[in-house]
Amino acid sequence: MNDESSNEVGKHIEQHLEYFVDRMNLLFSYHLCILTLRDEDEFFADPSLNGRSWAFSTIRKACLNSTLIAIRDIEDFLSPRIISPKKKRTREDDLRASDFGFDRELNFLSKDERDSINKLVAHTTQLGAMNWQFRWDIIELVSKAFSQCSVFLEWAKTEFSNMDSDAWMLAMVAQSQSEKILKLIHSEAERELKK
Repeated sequence: MNDESSNEVGKHIEQHLEYFVDRMNLLFSYHLCILTLRDEDEFFADPSLNGRSWAFSTIRKACLNSTLIAIRDIEDFLSPRIISPKKKRTREDDLRASDFGFDRELNFLSKDERDSINKLVAHTTQLGAMNWQFRWDIIELVSKAFSQCSVFLEWAKTEFSNMDSDAWMLAMVAQSQSEKILKLIHSEAERELKK
């Protein structure tokens, strides 16, 4: 752990935790977009029909990309800070769970999943051009990401219960709200399958 990073987090635990929670909330952007706008007549229409259909298509894709980048970002956050010169080093200003004192590694993406997010979403690549309509198992990816976030939030609730009541409350509310959103996403997916 970088002492400067952990000292900065220690001084501003609530602010850093709130930033993590805000980043974690982006995991749900695609599904919240679908749940909020799916009843609009042109939401799933061919984008070439008119400007409104094109706009909805663009919003849907932007929210999918936001969710996928958030998944990759969360895995980075839940990976310990790397100081070793033999491995790709962590940037000093990256925020990591280990900066809070969390000492576990909670990777959840396979190498193929991470590479796909990198090559098809995070960067403009030739592979992306050949697979631009790739079908993501987005519920599975979001579920895996939140499962590991929940481990960190559970730890934060315990760690901050006596030290910082605002950070403890933030961790508790974030975990509870996110569990409700994920449950809604799963129930909506099951409902759609039954149609």
